[in-house]
Amino acid sequence: MEYIKDFEGLGLNITNGTIQIIDQRLLPIQEVYLTCNTVQDMWGYINTLATRGAPMIGCAAAVALLQFAVVNNTNTPELVQQFLQQCDYLQTSRPTAVNLAYCCDIMAQKSKNEPDYSLQNLSDIAYGLIQAELDMCERMSELGASLVKDGDNILTHCNTGSLATPGIGTALGVIKKAHEQGKKIHVYVDETRPLLQGGRLTTFELHKAGIDYTLISDNMAGVLMKQKKND
Repeated sequence: MEYIKDFEGLGLNITNGTIQIIDQRLLPIQEVYLTCNTVQDMWGYINTLATRGAPMIGCAAAVALLQFAVVNNTNTPELVQQFLQQCDYLQTSRPTAVNLAYCCDIMAQKSKNEPDYSLQNLSDIAYGLIQAELDMCERMSELGASLVKDGDNILTHCNTGSLATPGIGTALGVIKKAHEQGKKIHVYVDETRPLLQGGRLTTFELHKAGIDYTLISDNMAGVLMKQKKND
């Protein structure tokens, strides 16, 4: 599928027109990728937290909508209307997710006086959203890493890495970038109840990156700060 271009990331993979997301519910015990064949599939993955993280679900939604347009070839008013209905429907999978609503609305071109629903334009929009997230993650990580000193101990909460974004990550991206720069850092990871995004997902990413970490319970964070063990 020429309009659905390959993309390789930890949480989102697209190969030869096939869209797959890693099932974050099973991490870190199992690394299983789920295939998205329909908008309904992606609705379920987002709704059940198989994929999560505001930037990630926004971009995943965008490529799922692009897939719908390509499969149905939105070249008639009736098919365009169906596409717009899918944009609204997908937002209901996580009504509080700002990135999800934003990306769905951008794909729907709600702010355009003369929207262009050609497959090429929809492809450009979807991959433009992904590229924007990649660029923001990279720039944020570079700026943040410049503030990290060699030997720092850093406290994290939740998961803000490559599972939550298409790129290197936001806050966790800062840590990864500092590590890439050769800085010896240690990370205290809040478990992040009740879904353990820290205990399951952040530790998974840190382990893959070879970064030293210690997993702590959420209520230990205050003691950690009181004892000035984090920088």
